[in-house]
Amino acid sequence: MDFDYRLPGTDEPAITIRRTAIGGIHVQVDGAPLKGRGGVFEVPGADGDVHRLKVAGAWTGLRAIADGWDTALEPRVPLWARILVFLPLLLVVGGLVGATLGVIGAALNGVIGRSPLRLAVRVVAMVLVAAVAIGGWLGIGAALTGVGSARVSYATGTCLEGITSSTDIVSQAPKTVDCGTAHDGEVVGTFNLDPAAAYPGDTGLQSAAGQGCPPRFAAYVGIDFTASRLDILPVIPTQVAWQAGTREISCVALTTDGTKLTGSVKGSGR
Repeated sequence: MDFDYRLPGTDEPAITIRRTAIGGIHVQVDGAPLKGRGGVFEVPGADGDVHRLKVAGAWTGLRAIADGWDTALEPRVPLWARILVFLPLLLVVGGLVGATLGVIGAALNGVIGRSPLRLAVRVVAMVLVAAVAIGGWLGIGAALTGVGSARVSYATGTCLEGITSSTDIVSQAPKTVDCGTAHDGEVVGTFNLDPAAAYPGDTGLQSAAGQGCPPRFAAYVGIDFTASRLDILPVIPTQVAWQAGTREISCVALTTDGTKLTGSVKGSGR
């Protein structure tokens, strides 16, 4: 939004003060942009003097202060409107998506708060903008989490690199490699839980893995797990993945000391 301004008691120069939707301030003198810092600009006057112009209130009601005069360029934004303007900015703690939605929401509410709409309309519109911004962040966050949590299904016999007993499968998805190369683990079996069951929690899933993985390990490796030199890492679905329909548990064989495997463990009796 642009505002025409003159230094107090003068007709020149022609000054334009521009406020951007996100609160940025730009000043032009006779069409030429001025550089400023902290909202303070040095304006060359027609009398040859340099006048110090301070522009304040980008969010509370724009004011121009020069030569001891404080000139209101627009009505002061009431406290309730300022609160609603800044409310979406709370989303900046929500990462890039939250920050983006927060800035957009604050900019929209800034425009609405200064508009000539009736008070009730402005309040409802600003509340809706804040609600949409927050809801959008929650929805996008859930979708992204769901994508990250819905891991790729690994078939039995798949060898994996980048998986250890401390691997966070959600954020560090292992990659498949040829079993003839050095690798961290090998899928020795998979099984699915009841698709109609409620989410059993991490403890329930670990218990199911403790029952389902050892027999699959024995059938694949050729030795009972209790007598083996290998360990089992069960890869279980997260709650988000469960809600998205994932019921598969993968049983991954890996060494107990973190050393690499070379070749398949199938039928090795290790």
